[in-house]
Amino acid sequence: MGSDGKVMSKAFSYAFSSAFGAWWFLLGAVIVGLVAWAAFGSAPAWLWISTAAGLLLLLAFEFFESAKSAKLKEREAHERSLVTAVIERLTDAVITYDENFSITTINSAAERMFGLNRVEVESKRIDPSFAKKTVFRALTQVIFPSLAPSATQISDPGAWPNVVRITLEDPKRQLLVTTDRFPSSGGFIKIAHDETSEQSAIQTKEDFISVAAHQLRTPLTAIHWALEEIVKEAKEAGSNQILATAEEGLKTSERSLKLANDLLDAAKVEEGRSVNPIETFNIKEIITAAVEEQRVAAERYGVSVSVDAADIRVTGDKSSVAMAIFNFIDNAIRYNTRNGKVDVSVVDAGDAARITITDTGIGMSPEDLNRVFEKLHRGSNAIQVEPNGSGLGMYIAKNIIERNGGQIGVTSIPNRGTTVWCTIPKAHA
Repeated sequence: MGSDGKVMSKAFSYAFSSAFGAWWFLLGAVIVGLVAWAAFGSAPAWLWISTAAGLLLLLAFEFFESAKSAKLKEREAHERSLVTAVIERLTDAVITYDENFSITTINSAAERMFGLNRVEVESKRIDPSFAKKTVFRALTQVIFPSLAPSATQISDPGAWPNVVRITLEDPKRQLLVTTDRFPSSGGFIKIAHDETSEQSAIQTKEDFISVAAHQLRTPLTAIHWALEEIVKEAKEAGSNQILATAEEGLKTSERSLKLANDLLDAAKVEEGRSVNPIETFNIKEIITAAVEEQRVAAERYGVSVSVDAADIRVTGDKSSVAMAIFNFIDNAIRYNTRNGKVDVSVVDAGDAARITITDTGIGMSPEDLNRVFEKLHRGSNAIQVEPNGSGLGMYIAKNIIERNGGQIGVTSIPNRGTTVWCTIPKAHA
């Protein structure tokens, strides 16, 4: 059978579908009309033939139009069945409803999440008063997030899709709810992803890291002090072999202690515990203290550090700001070159103090520069210089600066050096 024959065969296969209802009615009317005209009317043969031919052409045209409509409906039904099958297989809860908040579909995951049977809710109009009914409370709070015990807007207000994180009670759950529209029908679709187990796993991991780092810091500090004492005594005794071994152990203990401290600092930042009550302080004092704290390390790395800091009073969490600046200076020293330099400056930038740390070190590639504030990311050249770094310093510093109302930025050229700048809001007079 040729292609035309296949088209005709397919068209005739639609002939008894609902799309052909109007065509069958038209066919019946044409037949009755022609028979009545032939039986009771009188007209020239040419008029009768031309009228019959015109009606046949009309029927043929309507036949193929009806076949197209039937094919389109068949395709839409097939697509709907595919979409329904996909939605049904999703592990996230999916709810669709019209502009009157009447539920049109829920999948099996939604049934399990809300403890409801689709027969109970499909075609039911949900309004805010349903939140008073225990059986419908969770579903109603997902449809109307403002009714949930806690709701945090994730997407921009008024933007589609709309994303909000809500907390439900009895049982306590955290859901990420995404809502989008069906422009053609005016309806909506909601996808609710249960983050409870994920958040629990993340919290367990973070608690473990925090506890482990805290437990390690005390013995590491003791080891560090002991090695410092051994280095001091070896120098006084002139024992070069013991001195070399002790100094190597001291470097290892410093790296281990810094890693433990970085892990604890990162945990504090993520939990929001690093920001203490706001106070007013002189940023120059913080800079001077940080440079003095790094003096021994700078000597060991053969790096000179210069400071040009204006006396500017700022507001913020003094201890966390000091931590961030310490990290900046520490990186500038560690990833510098022998006989390199670090320049630290503080200038008045209007509403803020602008702190700049410039080094003559190894720099960063454009790819690493784009990821400099990512948690645990370290540049390939940084790994070669300092294999045991944590990759947390810049991540911690960025969080601290921004939580204190400041801004931060980095510029760098490979093998030429890096400049880190940040701002801290000035104290009001």
